Amino acid sequence: MSLNFRRSDPGASLGVIIVAFPLSLGFALASGASPAAGIIAAVIGGIVVGRVCGAPRMVSGPAVGLTALVNAIVQSVGIVGLAIATVLAGFLQLGLGALRAGRLFMLLPKPALSGTLAGIGFVILLGQVHALLGAPNPRRAQAASATLPGSLGALAEGEAKALSATDLWLVALAKNPGVALTGKAFA
Repeated sequence: MSLNFRRSDPGASLGVIIVAFPLSLGFALASGASPAAGIIAAVIGGIVVGRVCGAPRMVSGPAVGLTALVNAIVQSVGIVGLAIATVLAGFLQLGLGALRAGRLFMLLPKPALSGTLAGIGFVILLGQVHALLGAPNPRRAQAASATLPGSLGALAEGEAKALSATDLWLVALAKNPGVALTGKAFA
């Protein structure tokens, strides 16, 4: 990837801003930051992508896996600490890119990466289950897992039936992806 600051791509900037806008708002709220922080992140990210034209098919935007990390940083050191960490991470990425250190990541074992992503997914899932059940969403993963049994116990019978029907439909879709088009899930 070459950094070309002379050529800018306003279309890429606009595309990233449009795609990142709702994602950044959601991630800001999920991580404990204000919606304004999400909007600012989407706009700045879009401008940076448009100014630094990398590869023709480069994909840029907010990553769901970072939500848990951003939440932990905001909870421990606040939004100013998050801004400082973001700037430092940017400088670190520029330095590692100049050193061509990306090749070192090929040495990481795939199970370690899969385990990390699974752990992040589990933390996000815990938060979503509380939201699905209409319970307040605890900010920490430990609190979310500790309060989950109580949230499940508070389910009304109708909500439990609706969740069961949804689960059955998802299992049917997983076993036969074509059922979404034909509607023959249980035939």
